Amino acid sequence: PAPTAQVIYDETPIHVYMNQIHDKVRVERRVELQALFEPGQHKSALVGMFLATLELTRHHGLLAQQSGSDGPMWLTPGPDFRDELEIAEIEN
Repeated sequence: PAPTAQVIYDETPIHVYMNQIHDKVRVERRVELQALFEPGQHKSALVGMFLATLELTRHHGLLAQQSGSDGPMWLTPGPDFRDELEIAEIEN
């Protein structure tokens, strides 16, 4: 018999991941991108965290910076970063 696969869907709204990342950057002021991804984290959660990072950099003032082509990527508050993330502004 063929092996069976179990498909797991992560139905976590993107704004949940955005809040987690936003809060971490707001408190720590500088977060390594890699630190957002935990060992054993489900692939769909990894995708959610990555998409949330992109959304925060695109519309909510988060900066992603890297020194050199092989250095770590750092997330920091940019000039347009606000301490409060307006959930109503987030498109789900």
